[in-house]
Amino acid sequence: MNYRDAVLLDNYATGDADAAVVLDLKGLNPISEIIVEYKGLNSTSTPTEHPAKLVTQVLVTDGSEVIANLNGKQLQALGYYHYRTPGAQGLNYIDNNYCWVTLRLPFGRWLNDPMLALDPNRFHNPQITIKTDHDAGGGAPDAGQIDVVARCFDGKKITPIGFLRHLEHYRYTVAASGQETIDLPVDLPIKMLMFQGDYKDTALIQQINKIKLSEDQDAKVPLENNTSDILKMLSGDLPPWSEKLRFNGTASAVEFFGTSFYEQTCVLVGIMATPNYGSATQTEGGTFDIDMQNAGECDGILWGWAPHGCIGIEFGDPWDYDDWYNLAGVKSLRAKLTAGSSASSSGTNKVILSQFKKY
Repeated sequence: MNYRDAVLLDNYATGDADAAVVLDLKGLNPISEIIVEYKGLNSTSTPTEHPAKLVTQVLVTDGSEVIANLNGKQLQALGYYHYRTPGAQGLNYIDNNYCWVTLRLPFGRWLNDPMLALDPNRFHNPQITIKTDHDAGGGAPDAGQIDVVARCFDGKKITPIGFLRHLEHYRYTVAASGQETIDLPVDLPIKMLMFQGDYKDTALIQQINKIKLSEDQDAKVPLENNTSDILKMLSGDLPPWSEKLRFNGTASAVEFFGTSFYEQTCVLVGIMATPNYGSATQTEGGTFDIDMQNAGECDGILWGWAPHGCIGIEFGDPWDYDDWYNLAGVKSLRAKLTAGSSASSSGTNKVILSQFKKY
């Protein structure tokens, strides 16, 4: 067998408390990706937040060296842009039902990439840490469960030349019509930059209205465009993020949380014996208010773009590491993010890096 799924954690119960789990990676064969699944048992049918918010950190380290450091929302968006497919999840907001998310952390260009993989034997003490906030998403869960799988090479012996490194590089508080200048590292080739403006009830294109990349004080400007135009251009190469919503409908408006932040659409259907119908009012920022004619369990079909308010910009051919953003000779690389006039000052924007690191 060329590959195997090494189970690092199986049905680990977190109970009614936040968790911080540390797992050793030493001794494993090269890892193509790590999958983290978290399930939360809802204690109410009133939505708290998106279930991805239950995972507050997935951190891979080797001593003081950081190999990956993202939260659940960022990992979902990373998986979408990297694999070009929506992630699997249970967007369920019904009391005493499980909501759940499956998060994929890739180290290669694709699953089972023989050239790029995380080889634990090239490190001293590689570990993965998973932190959760048990009631931060879904319907305020009062019990949780973590599963972790490392998808490894087995019978197939490889000698990877490096791996992908993913981490949040910068965050800042938004100001309406304000501009933030971010210094970006130039020591490693960049596969993808991901910009996140995920404040609820506020449009992504207000939180981040314009993006500019500048080399050496504008000696070269690789990118300068409005966010709405960038998203439209990206959409041609990406499927919409589609998902099923399950919820307890009521005869008054309730705010729900979806994954996509741009052009999100919701279609509602009743699933009980009594026919039901309702309306979903878009309120931007991944949220929408649902008002049903009759109380009872319902489903919704959602689709759109920009999961969790993330704009993922890849550089070059995503399958050719020699074609990525090589910054050799570049002394300074900066991102300038401009907010719209209706941006919320309660929001926090983030910048996420995917870099290529050689052994």
